[in-house]
Amino acid sequence: MDNIQSLPIKQTLEFPAQQDQRELWFLVLDGHPPARQKRILLEARAAGYLSGQDARIFINACGLGGA
Repeated sequence: MDNIQSLPIKQTLEFPAQQDQRELWFLVLDGHPPARQKRILLEARAAGYLSGQDARIFINACGLGGA
């Protein structure tokens, strides 16, 4: 493992690592129909990108409970 080189980390998103990532999820959801927004959030939860609590918060905040 001595031959592993670390690569320089470049900022590729407009969000610094310390900033809250919820704004990124709102950008991901923007422009999709409500049913697709809810599916994106549920798939993100299933994949481990969002916690169950965060997914519920997004669903409620976006009014997607009935979608």
